[in-house]
Amino acid sequence: MTVQFPMKSQDCRQMESLLPPFVDGETSPRDAALVEAHLARCTPCRQLLREQRDVRALLTSRRASLRGAAPFGLESRVRALAGAERASARAGWSRRLSPLAAAAAVVLAIAGGLYWGTGQSSALLAAQLTLDHIKCFIIDGDEHAQPMTAGAGQVQLHETYGLDVSLPVPREADGAHLVAVRNCLYGEGFVAHVLYRVHGEPVSMFVMPGRSAAAADVSAFGRHAEVVTRHGVTYVVVAPVHLAGVASALGIEGE
Repeated sequence: MTVQFPMKSQDCRQMESLLPPFVDGETSPRDAALVEAHLARCTPCRQLLREQRDVRALLTSRRASLRGAAPFGLESRVRALAGAERASARAGWSRRLSPLAAAAAVVLAIAGGLYWGTGQSSALLAAQLTLDHIKCFIIDGDEHAQPMTAGAGQVQLHETYGLDVSLPVPREADGAHLVAVRNCLYGEGFVAHVLYRVHGEPVSMFVMPGRSAAAADVSAFGRHAEVVTRHGVTYVVVAPVHLAGVASALGIEGE
């Protein structure tokens, strides 16, 4: 079974353009009233608002490091990303990136040290989910989480979020322990987010059944994100760059 990505209503699509100025405090009184009325009845958009506020907080916290001259090649990277988005739309990926997705890509590009692997649209996906990994571990945290089995994680994803996914069994001998599962909103909808500790380090695995994506690697913020597809399921694994063999420890390789 596949993860369900709910279709956005016309009101939700309107919010995509209204939320950024609302978060920045630059919305007109009329638009602010529209946003507040919509947020009062729309749970996904409230979550999107929290995500965009997290992005703004992250940008603000890194303001000092972003004040210098733009790194060499930034313009060509941005142009390449724009071309990749157009190409993906021609291939049938008609949904445009949300402001959160765009912010994630720009933050990662400006931060420097960014390595783009194969599959540009997959690289954008990896960039978005890297930011969600940071939010979930650093902002939301997992200090109260207790290790659970893959089976227990599947049950919780189904009973709490209505997501039916099959989780690989992590290899405890390789220091991997599943500690939490969540339902996270990113640029294209909702995704099953599985949180691990590998040798005590925070590691995320995002699971997308029924989706095939080109392989990609993105390294930024001291983290490495890898996009892999196994038997019709796409996994995005985000881990500290110094950790080796993470996909194998999570039980993905060899499926």
